[in-house]
Amino acid sequence: MNRELPPANIAVLILAAGKASRIGQAKMLLKAGEGHSLLSRAIELSLSLGQIPLIITGAHHEAICQSLSSYPQENFKLLYNPHFNDGLSTSLILGIETLFSQGSDAILVLLADQIAIGKDKLLELIHHYQHGDDLAIAAALHGDARNPVILSRQLWPEIQKLTGDSGAKKLLCQYRGRVKLIEWGEGLHFLDVDEAEDYQKLCLAMGWNSVG
Repeated sequence: MNRELPPANIAVLILAAGKASRIGQAKMLLKAGEGHSLLSRAIELSLSLGQIPLIITGAHHEAICQSLSSYPQENFKLLYNPHFNDGLSTSLILGIETLFSQGSDAILVLLADQIAIGKDKLLELIHHYQHGDDLAIAAALHGDARNPVILSRQLWPEIQKLTGDSGAKKLLCQYRGRVKLIEWGEGLHFLDVDEAEDYQKLCLAMGWNSVG
């Protein structure tokens, strides 16, 4: 398969449907510096790649809509997942079904709360995807696949069969011979906000005031 494709053929999917029960609030809407939430930072990261992201919402859909009401509406697309309680796979499948007819060659999957990733890191994943013949490209820590991940269109029919909260990691293991892992090593880029302590760590590292 020809991978000499412009980045525009790689759509960005931001997963923001979870209940965030461990932190007790809509974590993707936590303040992330002046005028930003974690989610708006994720949107800006996608826009830096020249992509308008598709955001899958769920548990906090109304709050997300309200928080983005003053944000430029042309900079993102929201899609509500009514089955978010059935696990992460439902959001991934909904995103793929939506993008299937739009001609995208692959999707770059981002978590709404994993935003301490530099544009260069994402461009590294895109570069490897475009210059290889892999079904997926994933960031890795000590050989273990992590998010973010690029999933080729060839893999989408298999993703549509997933159930529960497993996401695509099961398939990355199943097709490991055609999955390239890009070792990023330890770093803030793998921090997602599951606990209040994670948020405080992120704010401190990024120089944000977490209050307000």
